[in-house]
Amino acid sequence: MEKQENKKVVFNLNKVQIEDLNGTMCRVEDFCKQIGNQVFIAAPSIELHDAARLIHSGNDVELTQIELSTIMQIVDAEPYYRPFAHIPLMTYLNTLLQQFKTTKEETNNEN
Repeated sequence: MEKQENKKVVFNLNKVQIEDLNGTMCRVEDFCKQIGNQVFIAAPSIELHDAARLIHSGNDVELTQIELSTIMQIVDAEPYYRPFAHIPLMTYLNTLLQQFKTTKEETNNEN
């Protein structure tokens, strides 16, 4: 059984479903680059700098719960300049964070 502190989730900004103000699904061209830059600038560790580079390039990033929580704080502190993208981004991040909580609850139920 994988320890909770070693568990990672796969994060990829290309999975964020963004609708424009008219409710039409859209792709924001510089979304990965902007969020990657934002995380890189505010990252408190080398590991998050590495993650920021992967985010910037639109690749999958494996994140621990602490890394994901830190990214959530960074992104929420300075919302992306396209307001309609902020809520879907935070929803996606919360969904990933919930995966850690679900695993923790399953582990507690097994004991």
